[in-house]
Amino acid sequence: MARVKLIVRVAAQLVLAGILFIGTHGAIQKVVAQEAPQTEDEAIYITEIVTTGNQRIEADTVRAYMAIRRGSLYNREEVDKSLKDLFSTGLFADVTI
Repeated sequence: MARVKLIVRVAAQLVLAGILFIGTHGAIQKVVAQEAPQTEDEAIYITEIVTTGNQRIEADTVRAYMAIRRGSLYNREEVDKSLKDLFSTGLFADVTI
C-alpha cells in the first residue's frame, strides 16, 4: 500500500481543522488557530492539489477519489470527506491531508 500525503495549496493560506497553515509542497508551518472564513469576501479557493508518496497509484487517480477539486471553494467537510474516501478505498496504508 502506498503512503499518500496530500497537500492542498490555496492562494496564500490553507485553513485546515481550524488551524491556519502557510506554505506549499511540504514546507508548511503552523502559524495560528483560526476558524474557516465565514463570508464570501473571505472565501479561500483551492488553487492546487499536490500528491506525494503515491508509488503505485497515479496522482490523477488519487484526485478522482477526492471530494475536493482544484478551483473549488475550501470546505472543511469536503476535505474530511476526501480523507475518508481515500482511506476507504483500501489502496493506501496512510492518508494525510
